[in-house]
Amino acid sequence: MIVDDEKPARDELKFLLEDFKDIQVISEVDNGRDAFERQESHPVDLVFLDINMPVISGVRVAEKWMSKDNPPMIIFTTAYDTYAIRAFELNAVDYLLKPIMGERLEKAIERARVSVRPSQEKAILSLADKMAKDKTCGMEKLCFEMGGCYIPVDIENIVYATIVDKHTMIYTTKGVFQYGHSLSYLEERINSTQFFRSHRAFLMNIDFVEAIEPWFNNTYMVKMKGSDEKVPVARNQVRIFKETFSL
Repeated sequence: MIVDDEKPARDELKFLLEDFKDIQVISEVDNGRDAFERQESHPVDLVFLDINMPVISGVRVAEKWMSKDNPPMIIFTTAYDTYAIRAFELNAVDYLLKPIMGERLEKAIERARVSVRPSQEKAILSLADKMAKDKTCGMEKLCFEMGGCYIPVDIENIVYATIVDKHTMIYTTKGVFQYGHSLSYLEERINSTQFFRSHRAFLMNIDFVEAIEPWFNNTYMVKMKGSDEKVPVARNQVRIFKETFSL
């Protein structure tokens, strides 16, 4: 089973797996909750599991699987290199950094072939325990240049981020700052379930949601605390958004 909230990433991995005759892709899932339920109804031997996903993170899903009999073997996939390097030290089955290279994938599959499940279980539970202690699994602060000095901002004080004239702008409790990387890069670096990618051009902090307004075509506009601008929820994110807020 391939679990990733980005379809291009799922398609690319599926294409690469075609070279492995002993690997058959049974299903593809775009979020952690559905992955857990799919494994319950149609169990597989091996799961390629994205770490940073909406609703339930990949590690949380793995933790739930490890509490049950006969859990699947898991190869995590992530674009967050520092987090992956830290995870390698836990002796899990394997962690693949995106974009996934064919040679590296082959090594990961070989690890899975000879994997010992008790070692994997210990790794997952250790990683889950660390996540339980840290609300943010990625970086904890950002620094922005302003007036010749740097302004540190805690990740939890980011209200939302968006794209303006091809620049990533971050709205925080300390002001508005320009970020020198893409919105997707910011999302991967934050790597926290506190943030929700509601739209290709918006990343919101769900703790700052003040009001949710129904909009056209069964979508929503979201009023954020301390901001006059409303954040849109794209149609392809509506189902996960409704689950997140129990709508």
